[in-house]
Amino acid sequence: GGGGGEGGPLHCNHRRGDTYKHADATTDPITCEPLDKLHVDFVSPDGQFKACFNTRTLVDMARTKGFFCLAPAFYEGADPNTSRGRRWLHQVASVLREQGRSEAAGR
Repeated sequence: GGGGGEGGPLHCNHRRGDTYKHADATTDPITCEPLDKLHVDFVSPDGQFKACFNTRTLVDMARTKGFFCLAPAFYEGADPNTSRGRRWLHQVASVLREQGRSEAAGR
């Protein structure tokens, strides 16, 4: 993959228009571990930035804090009573189920 132009693909851990960097696109930005094939994507509301995280990273953070946090800063809890929180929690749970990790999706 390459590109990143106006209509081009938005790669993991890139802003629209960035020069494609394979290492960035294939690495969890929190742990610096290789990004799993099935991972959770966060796209900024304006569609100009995409960050991708391993579910293991998100579950580990949730276990430490006692709740799932909202990407990309992870300082705010994901409130299931808000549309933003609901969407994020649904996305994380969907990927966990795809990975066969339903027990983690229920946390």
